[in-house]
Amino acid sequence: MREILVALFRRGRMAPVHVRLFGRPGCGLCDDAERWLRAEGRRVILETVDVSTDPDLERRYGMWVPVVEIEGHVRLKARFDRSGLVAEVRRAGVRPAGRAPGARRATT
Repeated sequence: MREILVALFRRGRMAPVHVRLFGRPGCGLCDDAERWLRAEGRRVILETVDVSTDPDLERRYGMWVPVVEIEGHVRLKARFDRSGLVAEVRRAGVRPAGRAPGARRATT
């Protein structure tokens, strides 16, 4: 499976994936998730969000950090491993070249 994903990425069929990582300072699991996401390199456009700076985010995600949102959808919360995280990112990045995430084909 890994070889197929690498080949798709090299052929331009794997687009960069927008990932938002919700966490907080001092969270070891959050640090692990950030390190794993950064290791994916150019496949990931990473935004980190500190939930402790926003009461709404703290209420929504505070007990569940780290929370990983991929292409606008929460995919993982709290405890997860590297292989699960990487699989979600790569699955989100495989799409026909030139199509935006969630885009539908035009019907005539």
